[in-house]
Amino acid sequence: MPDLDALLARATSAAVRTVDGEPVHHTTDAAALAGLREALAVEVVLDMVCACLGDLRIEFAGVDGVRIATVGYHHAATIRWDGYPADAELRDGPALLRWLAAQGVPGPLERHETGERARAAHEAERAIALRDWRAKAPLPDAILDRIVEGRPPATDALLAEVRAGRDTAPAVALALLAWCGAGTGRYSGYPSHEALPSRLLAEIPIGVIVEALGLPEATDAHRAGAVRHLIGWRSRAKLARDIGRVPAALRARLVEVARRSPDPDTRERAAEKLG
Repeated sequence: MPDLDALLARATSAAVRTVDGEPVHHTTDAAALAGLREALAVEVVLDMVCACLGDLRIEFAGVDGVRIATVGYHHAATIRWDGYPADAELRDGPALLRWLAAQGVPGPLERHETGERARAAHEAERAIALRDWRAKAPLPDAILDRIVEGRPPATDALLAEVRAGRDTAPAVALALLAWCGAGTGRYSGYPSHEALPSRLLAEIPIGVIVEALGLPEATDAHRAGAVRHLIGWRSRAKLARDIGRVPAALRARLVEVARRSPDPDTRERAAEKLG
């Protein structure tokens, strides 16, 4: 396999550009070029090629000004060079961005760090939502593990598990409503495992759900689950008919609960479908 580092050792200039060709930085400084070569040190050539065009490209030229290599830079993690059969993982992905910042071009590093903070916050939010969703689930951990991994048991088996230890159909409905309202609580854009409680609720007659919501132990957490279930996309076989069977006073209470949701889609869709 060709040696990219050996090729770049011949470079006397480097031009960093956006993928659209806009100039970002240019250098002919030998020390800076050495630092750039180090920033592009490859750990391993992968067996995949990123589908996008990348974030930056670096054009290297030799002493005669003739281009000797063009290296694409992807997601502060990999590079692309036509001497490799696929993309290559960098030894230190963000090193190029730190190199640019040291050269007086801090923007790419700042944007990367902002994105990393946003991703970390999103992952933390998802972890908290998953913990909440699991805590409200009327199922053992072993089954929840399978669900989160995308290997849920059959619906009948899950319903049988939920019914175990619950004496009445409304009690089963309450357990599923609390679970449906847990996690992110969003109407859309949630992790796939959060769709399961609503699918199980679809097997419960709407009259039983209404009866459950009328029990003294029903709380706004159960009502939030009902909102999420009833405003879902085709969440029930005859959704419009079933919503029509929910008493007007209960629908108004559900809309009131939905108004307190932090998710604007939930608020808007609840007003449209239940109001």
